[in-house]
Amino acid sequence: LQLSYDGTDDHGIVGVSAEITWPGVATGQSFQPVAFELPLPRPDPRAGSAVSVHDLTEHPWAGLEVNVRLTATDGRGQTGHTDRLAVLLPERRFNHPVAREIIEQRRVLALSPDSRREVARSLHNIGSFPQRFDNDVVVFLALMSARSRLVHERATKDVTPTLSQLWDTALRLEDGALSLTQRELTDLQEQLQQAIEDGASDEEI
Repeated sequence: LQLSYDGTDDHGIVGVSAEITWPGVATGQSFQPVAFELPLPRPDPRAGSAVSVHDLTEHPWAGLEVNVRLTATDGRGQTGHTDRLAVLLPERRFNHPVAREIIEQRRVLALSPDSRREVARSLHNIGSFPQRFDNDVVVFLALMSARSRLVHERATKDVTPTLSQLWDTALRLEDGALSLTQRELTDLQEQLQQAIEDGASDEEI
């Protein structure tokens, strides 16, 4: 998701943040708005522009229409907001048929945790045909583990760890170990970008 924005203020902008919300209705459990800090306008915080890129493809809202609103704070502590902009949150496309099925069940679980037993049955059915994923033992165990979690844990239990497990399982099917390495590289790139924006020392960079 790329956010491009301009900002002007006589006192200078000292902070910019973004908030993403989903206007839909989830049953049983709803996700909190996604919020993160953004770089300040350049070359001058009193009048400048900035571009920020964020990978939100792992979030259950990926592929759904969400609302994005930016908030800026100036040197006097005053705040200003943009209108809420409806955008389609970019999602990752999976080509492996089993990975697509896992992602589909993951979204069902994310948006309706009350359906955990139905999702558990679906995961059991997916795992019942290991030849569809080349008899990968890691994938099989991940599916069975996620199924057991949903069946045996209390209904009030947070499903976020299961969502993360299903995402990693789908990535393994799609890309093997490459995706996990790619994620580590992306994390390092984001840390590097933040360090540069914060004026970190050469040693830290």
